[in-house]
Amino acid sequence: MAAVLSSVFIDGRYDAKVFNKYIEFISNLNVDNFAYTITCLYETYEEKKIPFLKEEKVNIVLAILTRLRDVEDINFDEYKRRLFHAISGAYKGDKYLVRDNGHHMPLYGWRS
Repeated sequence: MAAVLSSVFIDGRYDAKVFNKYIEFISNLNVDNFAYTITCLYETYEEKKIPFLKEEKVNIVLAILTRLRDVEDINFDEYKRRLFHAISGAYKGDKYLVRDNGHHMPLYGWRS
């Protein structure tokens, strides 16, 4: 679902309604799904060979942090840490966390 959502967002990224709905949706996810969705966004930009410009990242980060500020009972600092880690592409350097039956499980899901 995160990949489809990311694709829809990228295709309509200049539409304010699409942008706001995307921000609203991901801001209501738990922290793990939130981080995974941001990595999917980053990877979808790469797959579509669309430059993920710094200005776009800044707009997304500011919109998300503004939205998260109003969400109660979350660890805002953890969301912010995961957001910066994912949207910067730093997640690509993460080591695999768990070995499960001979398979490594990446930090942000199987797609990353």
